[in-house]
Amino acid sequence: MYRVVGDYHEFVVNVRAMTDDTKAIEEAMNEALREDFQGIEVRVEGEGGGGGYLYTPRDSRLVKLASEVLNELSLEARVMEMAGASDARYFSPLGIETMDFGPIGGNEHGPNEYVSVKSLELTSRFYSLLVRRLISL
Repeated sequence: MYRVVGDYHEFVVNVRAMTDDTKAIEEAMNEALREDFQGIEVRVEGEGGGGGYLYTPRDSRLVKLASEVLNELSLEARVMEMAGASDARYFSPLGIETMDFGPIGGNEHGPNEYVSVKSLELTSRFYSLLVRRLISL
């Protein structure tokens, strides 16, 4: 968000960091901005960056419906905890049911990253059916 406050300009940026160390976040932001923006002040407010881990009980409405939709698409529903990065970790600690599901690919964030087009189509169909199921409740 950008706004003018009195005689200065303010940018409010939602930064999601993998640490709760406010000082480390401020230092990293200052370092990143120093070359292009002299005389700025970086201030970190709010809760720490990491947010927590993703946890939604297997018997939650979301997981049950997602499993039903996957079965309808002839896909195996496997509920598991695994490594990865997701913004869901910011909502889960607030008690908001969350889950991760996406296309099949490889070499994430690296050279020759790829994704299966067929799995993109299935992912799109999955979310379309899941949302329809959720809003019909």
